Amino acid sequence: MRRLLRRAALALAALAAVLALAAWLALRASLPALEGELRVAGAGAEIVIRRGAHGIPHIAAESERDAWFGLGFVHGQDRLAQMELARRAGRGALAELFGARLASTDRYFRTLGLHRAAESAAASLPEADRRLLDAYAAGVDAAAAEYFLPPPELLVLAHRPAPWTAADSVLAVKTMALRLSGNAAGEALRAEMKAALDPAAFAAAWPAPSRGAPPPGSNNWVAGPERSATGAPLLANDPHLGLSAPAVWYLAHLRAPGLDVLGATIPGIPAVVAGRNRTAAWGVTNTGPDTQDLFIVAEADVTGRRTEEIRVRGGASIAHEVRETRFGPVVSGLPGFAGPEMRALARALAWTALDGEDATLAAGFRLARAATVDALFAALEDYRTPMQNFALADSAGAIGFIAAGRVPVRRAHDGWLPVPAAGGAGEWTGYVPYGALPRLRDPPGGLIVTANQDVTPPGYRYLLSRDWPEDYRARRIREALAGRSGLTIADFAALQTDTTSLMAREFLPLMLPAVADSPLHRLLAEWDGRMDADRAEPLVFQAWYRALAQGLIRRNLPRFAGRYGGRRPAVVRAALTGANAWCGGSCGDELAAALDEAVAWISARYGADPAKWRWGAAHRATARHLPSDAVPLVRELFAIEREHGGGPYTVMQANTRIDDEDAPFAETHGAGLRLIFDLSGVDGTQAIIHTGQSGHPLSPHYSDLADPWAAGAYLT
Repeated sequence: MRRLLRRAALALAALAAVLALAAWLALRASLPALEGELRVAGAGAEIVIRRGAHGIPHIAAESERDAWFGLGFVHGQDRLAQMELARRAGRGALAELFGARLASTDRYFRTLGLHRAAESAAASLPEADRRLLDAYAAGVDAAAAEYFLPPPELLVLAHRPAPWTAADSVLAVKTMALRLSGNAAGEALRAEMKAALDPAAFAAAWPAPSRGAPPPGSNNWVAGPERSATGAPLLANDPHLGLSAPAVWYLAHLRAPGLDVLGATIPGIPAVVAGRNRTAAWGVTNTGPDTQDLFIVAEADVTGRRTEEIRVRGGASIAHEVRETRFGPVVSGLPGFAGPEMRALARALAWTALDGEDATLAAGFRLARAATVDALFAALEDYRTPMQNFALADSAGAIGFIAAGRVPVRRAHDGWLPVPAAGGAGEWTGYVPYGALPRLRDPPGGLIVTANQDVTPPGYRYLLSRDWPEDYRARRIREALAGRSGLTIADFAALQTDTTSLMAREFLPLMLPAVADSPLHRLLAEWDGRMDADRAEPLVFQAWYRALAQGLIRRNLPRFAGRYGGRRPAVVRAALTGANAWCGGSCGDELAAALDEAVAWISARYGADPAKWRWGAAHRATARHLPSDAVPLVRELFAIEREHGGGPYTVMQANTRIDDEDAPFAETHGAGLRLIFDLSGVDGTQAIIHTGQSGHPLSPHYSDLADPWAAGAYLT
């Protein structure tokens, strides 16, 4: 019997090995062909694609149309699954693949109607721009047609994507705008808190003018020729977004008659979002304007209804009714938008990205061809959403900045709270004119810096927002560059990876006196604020501040702690300085208790010896492969994690979710892309992304850039 059992076990093991080998071979068969000659439908002439050691494509075509076709082709080769799942998210069609658990997500997107706005916008584009969008879509489809088997995510789901369309590319822009423009949920939260709290408590939670909004991230700065070692401008850009595997970003170079552009692209979008051509360069950071408003509407304000069919894998379809108003869709039934108004009332969302006329992608085509800063300014007149701070430079020595995009002008309202539709106070009367948007050209001193801080000049007549993040990053960049000339690419690289926290430097003098008897007092008192991965001080400070902030929020706002939470430095600073009453007097007891809590938390995870504590052990850049994130074992295989320095307020922004009880210091949001452009020559571009070019887990380029990115290195 034992012999039979042993033989059966060996047979089962052999079968498992065969099945595993078959699965591996099937997945290998889904890798795209990167060598040889392919004859594909849709190309007008020969296109040559050369890839370097890290899979970055250099696309040479005989026409601009074919260059964008080539970009669609390489996006389809390397990121087809990412593009398909993002498209389905924006269209509200994920439950059809993943089942009922994603039906609520589909309801959200179907209510917003981004796909409808995208279709309208694509149809309204000039014919020349529409031809380039169609060429890109044809390139995506040509790549999809070459797959012997679809990428692993789609293979497991037994799904082959429908053809890509111009509207899908516009939709990709609008879903990116959603990631960067979510201020309406803040309006809803403030309204609920205002109704529940007394005026003093509400004012303490929302000091005016409001600072300390959650840091959406991104830096760019540009130095003029008088500050540069080469006598030509230098431009740096590191946009900050949620980290994922594959990355949001994809590096590429396109060349055709009249076109020679390289930099960072986003799969699904035919544009070089941040990049340069032969003579001009541009970088982007999120402006963070208030482009969403909630209107309190009655049933009489509803102007139309439609029923959306949400298909559900393994279940019955869902009929989802959407109500429209002149402001936008009714969103009261969606998470985060409900409010304390009477039951007969609802909330409708007005948002610039729901505009059916959107020429943002046309602006992208013009940017790629613009030869000067003035031409870049002209190209951006068509840009709509998401509003971005564009840093600009050209090889003739000009530098510039503009916050480009649409921001509403309201009749008599500031957009900070939901406004009744009746009376018309919140009505949008138009948009801020392009000529009136914040801009600079060749400012005195030869330096322009944006890092999500307030970019409006003193006395600016239009309201962009009441909510701006803390300006620690912008101040640190200016501090590091103050009075300097002879700047080099190496100087900019060092600054992009700078880990000095001005926030820690500001808060420690307010916190340390209360714990003078602690063994950790000297450790923190001698710390210079650098949040390097191999140091203990950042871990102690972050854990201490977390315990303090969360404790104060839970005590003073128990009903709202989950939604209001986070770091809230403006409010915590007010508590420590006595500007609000959150500590009920002195904060000494709270600070001492918070430090004890922090030490207990660290000791339970990393041992009791502070000499062995390291920030990098807790602060790991964590890029999840979202389709597999809910599947144990597989999740660990596909996730990309690296120890990393920096923090929420350092120039090398590395944000965490401190409300996460399991991993409050895991880096989930940061500079997944770093770019530096030297306008003295085309060989001066430095770039890196945080994963790799490919979205295929078996590709050698799935994670081959993670190590150099984490080490602060670049590719030329």
